[in-house]
Amino acid sequence: MMQTDKIVIELSELLAQERAKSGRSEDVSHHLRSAYRTMYQKEETELVKQAIAAMKLPRELDVIHAGDNSIQIFTVNNDTPYYISSGLSDLNQQFDLLQAPHHRQIATCIKWLSCRFPTSLGSFVFIGKTSFLLRHSQIELEEGLYCLRHDFIPFAQKIALQPLEELEANSPFSPAWMRGSLASNCIVLAALIKSGAPRFMPYGPAPQQL
Repeated sequence: MMQTDKIVIELSELLAQERAKSGRSEDVSHHLRSAYRTMYQKEETELVKQAIAAMKLPRELDVIHAGDNSIQIFTVNNDTPYYISSGLSDLNQQFDLLQAPHHRQIATCIKWLSCRFPTSLGSFVFIGKTSFLLRHSQIELEEGLYCLRHDFIPFAQKIALQPLEELEANSPFSPAWMRGSLASNCIVLAALIKSGAPRFMPYGPAPQQL
């Protein structure tokens, strides 16, 4: 049994016990949902941290992992990871990123993300969909590893102006895989703005993990 499943069972049992003791079932339920969310976030972050450690990335770089349901940021000067509970799916919904290009709130999304990144963010590795998009693009990576800021900005702008149907048709994987591409690019742009870095290192795990 996965640890997450065990947590769900334990919290369900605790919920049943508390409901038996108290008539305030809604308050108890909300409290336990919050407790589960906190426990899940800690477990998720730890799993991502272990996976990143196995990648043997440059130690002098911060690491940003953009998942479907959350964003984790690991900085070299802080042992405690930063956790943003909004992932690609949340950003799509919150900022209309899957709508027609003229309805997408790209600038607002970038500003929202930038405000939530740590002020200490420096040069970084990015793990997410953008990494695969760059590997399948015509952009030449510096030293075969780094995407320059002035190359990435027009690349992201071009994608932001494409209708969803066009994005899906040009997907390097399945059409649905592209649905997180705009949000992923927004995360990179926000990180470049926050850090002031002239380049970043795109690193791509298996596409099914993104």
